[in-house]
Amino acid sequence: MKLKAIMIFVLIATRCALGGMFEESDWQVAFNAKVTHGKLEAETPTGRIDILTDTHAIEVEHARNYRAGIKQALQYAGATKKKPGLALIMDGVQDTLQAVEAAKKLCAESDVAFWLVNEHVSVNDLAEQKPARLTSEPTTTNAPQLEKKPDQAQNIEQGYWLNTKSSVRHNRSCRWFGNTVNGRPCGQDEGRACKQCGG
Repeated sequence: MKLKAIMIFVLIATRCALGGMFEESDWQVAFNAKVTHGKLEAETPTGRIDILTDTHAIEVEHARNYRAGIKQALQYAGATKKKPGLALIMDGVQDTLQAVEAAKKLCAESDVAFWLVNEHVSVNDLAEQKPARLTSEPTTTNAPQLEKKPDQAQNIEQGYWLNTKSSVRHNRSCRWFGNTVNGRPCGQDEGRACKQCGG
């Protein structure tokens, strides 16, 4: 009982302290670095697996979306012949303890490994990681500035982003919009649509 009360306090304190400062991908990177040590965003014919280890295909998802997360984990596990895993994040008022408890129960019934990311990743971990990610790219002050072409500006307004390495197109609602190492603004007919956001 005492452990559960402490856990509830830690989760509530974490949710209040974050205030939307971190994205799902920040949690994913930190969780992988501390716990799973797998490959991030592993490409498969059925989509991108958040974390792929030697034993598990893990979907990282907000607690409020646990059903979709379990479905994705089972789908990716089937495609890779690995065990399914779900790593839930509590980050916001919509992510409730009831959702976490329901997810644990459904994961146990579905034989899906379960992690609560907040038990392994602290706000300090995320804060330490964030500046490192922002400064990890080299900056050059003498680099020529590219002039934005009118069609490129129009594509940005249309709201599509193309990962040039995987040829996957994302829309503005996707966490990968403008957030890939190799990418550029694109039109709605370029590349193939992201299976999560519909591109």
